[in-house]
Amino acid sequence: YIVWQSWLSGNLLPNGARDAELTSALSSKNEPIRLHAQENLTRAFLEKITFSSNLWNSIGYRHFFTAYSFILPRRLPFWSPRRLVADDEHEESDFLPVPQRFESVAAVECPIIDGMYVDKIETLSDGSLRIVQSATDSIGNLERIVPDAGLRGRMLFLVTSRASYLVETLDADKKAKHDLSVNEWVRMLDRAGFNAMPLGLNYAAEDYINGSHFSNKASARMAVEVAGKLRTMTGINGASIP
Repeated sequence: YIVWQSWLSGNLLPNGARDAELTSALSSKNEPIRLHAQENLTRAFLEKITFSSNLWNSIGYRHFFTAYSFILPRRLPFWSPRRLVADDEHEESDFLPVPQRFESVAAVECPIIDGMYVDKIETLSDGSLRIVQSATDSIGNLERIVPDAGLRGRMLFLVTSRASYLVETLDADKKAKHDLSVNEWVRMLDRAGFNAMPLGLNYAAEDYINGSHFSNKASARMAVEVAGKLRTMTGINGASIP
């Protein structure tokens, strides 16, 4: 919906192929694609007229929130305005201790690990592993969306793993496929002219607050790793970061 909203508002770079793909989706013979596109267009049109998302964000930040979020400190009711929560306020005590924080979500998270990571790697007849074709096709979609090589060179993708505690509970074959999936996405993005780096592999259990979200404890390590990559990128692109 963000793409549709930005497109309708004239905030995207010119891209005829993208425009044609968006408009063709509105009459696609594939019903889920067609209905999804029509819904996104309707939302984008209403947002352009009413600024409803800005209104919702303003109310949620200043006055009261309307949806439960598990990452809110437990001392606050979920309807608390987000202005009451400092960015760095969360502490380990705000979340369940390890391993309970992961065991409580394992039933939901483990199938996600299979679908998003493990199943993206296939075992060949000689026992070697490779990423499946559908993942390669996804890179092709990104290349089509961002045809400008210069723009690709200024983009950085952070390819995150799932919580290390849950990954370590996988059998050896699944863990190898999870880790390879993360690294293969990085390699494919790099080959396509983007910049990418893995994030979260081999982090400690305490570096996650659940199956996918990083904790404050991880922030310093993440900042150092990402800053190093950005310095390399800006040097290549003729700039510098101190």
